[in-house]
Amino acid sequence: MAESKKKCRQYSVDYLKFGFIESVSDKRLPMCLLCNRVLCHDAMKPSKLEDHLRRWHPDKRSKDLKYFQILKEKLQKSNSRWTECLLRLHKEMIMVSKRLIIFRYL
Repeated sequence: MAESKKKCRQYSVDYLKFGFIESVSDKRLPMCLLCNRVLCHDAMKPSKLEDHLRRWHPDKRSKDLKYFQILKEKLQKSNSRWTECLLRLHKEMIMVSKRLIIFRYL
C-alpha cells in the first residue's frame, strides 16, 4: 500500500501581505507581526493566514503590503538591538566571573 505524501509547505514572502513572517524560533512556522503568535505548520496556508488576520486583527485587514514591511523592519531592528545588549551583558558576565576566580585564589 502506497503512503500518501503530506504536503510540506514552506514559508513564502507572499505571506507578508497577511502580516506573517518566518518565526524567529522555527523558520518553518508562520509568526504574526501584529500579535507575535506563532501558528502551527498546518496554518501555513494563505487562507488560514488570511483568516487569522480577519478574526484577530479586523482593523488591519485593509492595510497594504508596505504597512507590514515597515512592521517587519521595526521588529528586525529591535531584535538586533536586543541581541547587542545580550552580547554586551554576556561579555560583562565573563569579565566578572574571571575576576571572581582570580579573587578566590588570592
